[in-house]
Amino acid sequence: MLMQQQLIQSANESHLLLSALTASQDYINKIITYMADVLLVTTSSGVIKTINHAAEILFDYQQEELVGQKISMIIPQEKLLHKARQKHLLLQGKISQDVELICQNKSGEKIIIEFSCSVIQTDVEGVENFVYIGRNITEKKKEEEEIRQALEQERDLREVRGRFFSMVTHEFGNPLNTVLLSSQLLRSYEYQITEAEKNQYLVYIEESTQEMLELLEDVRFIGKADAGKLKYKPGPIDLIKVCNFIVNSIQVTASNKHTINFTVNKKKSTKSKSKSDKNEVQFFLMDEKLIRHILNNLLSNAVKYSPTGGKIDFELNLNDKTGIFRIKDEGMGIPVENQEKLFESFYRASNVGQIPGTGLGLSIVKQCVDLHGGKIDFSSEVGKGTTFIFEIPLERVSSN
Repeated sequence: MLMQQQLIQSANESHLLLSALTASQDYINKIITYMADVLLVTTSSGVIKTINHAAEILFDYQQEELVGQKISMIIPQEKLLHKARQKHLLLQGKISQDVELICQNKSGEKIIIEFSCSVIQTDVEGVENFVYIGRNITEKKKEEEEIRQALEQERDLREVRGRFFSMVTHEFGNPLNTVLLSSQLLRSYEYQITEAEKNQYLVYIEESTQEMLELLEDVRFIGKADAGKLKYKPGPIDLIKVCNFIVNSIQVTASNKHTINFTVNKKKSTKSKSKSDKNEVQFFLMDEKLIRHILNNLLSNAVKYSPTGGKIDFELNLNDKTGIFRIKDEGMGIPVENQEKLFESFYRASNVGQIPGTGLGLSIVKQCVDLHGGKIDFSSEVGKGTTFIFEIPLERVSSN
């Protein structure tokens, strides 16, 4: 009887222990199932054994779709996971430091997850499984990138503002001083100076005022472009005539040391074989104001940045679809380190020295070319000169 009672008691205790273990296992399973973080358990070779509900939601797979599959199915960067496992082993069982991995869900969407790794011993001696607990940090990374970009934009804006105020101080300072000095001399020495001297001081005032007006026009032009208010207003123009006019006007103001050679190359249209084509006036649908801005800036720069003079070649190549403009000088050239930012507003090359300028000209040129649907590029070597080439789509129109 005693033996029977002992057996019954032992059976009851085993049942209670089994019930406790089952309850404990259920409790652990519930924790794993409903934890907010992703949980993956794999074999040492990377085959998925277990995933929790958070992983199902994040990766958009059902458990049965992933269990038995390689972890590379959802984590293409499995090699980085392997490094995390190796690092874990080196840490002798301690939880490894987090590693950020780019994963993908069922639809191929990229997800950034921060994983930690640990190892658990299985029932089989020497066989281990790897446990990965991950947290979705995709939105966090997006926010960090947005903040980084905002900071970069703010830094760039501060840099542009700095260049703008530096330009304004310098470029407005000289003509304003000339106007002020000339007006003071006219007022103070009105009866002591000759009529010729008076006229010369008035010329100084007029030229300085014109210089400031041109500077304001450049600033206004850039402001409109940046605000999206600069409009492309095409009309029929005699392009070759416009080019000749600009070349002649700049040649008049250039020093005797500069020579501008303008050549036109026409590719004869396959639609017409008339002998008179060569001399026929051709009109193109373009914005004349913008074309004048482009050519005035590029040709003026070619003269300005060739302080010792030299030849400036201006070549216009016309075909059925495009006009290719090539302006080459023999000037000081542009340092390599300055070339990347050359089309930015208020930016000037580091070797211009005391040569006056606002840093707006090439920015205006780029805006005008863009509005025509064209493209612009350049090549330059310090001490040997610079070549600008821009290409604009052409639409021929009748002169009638």
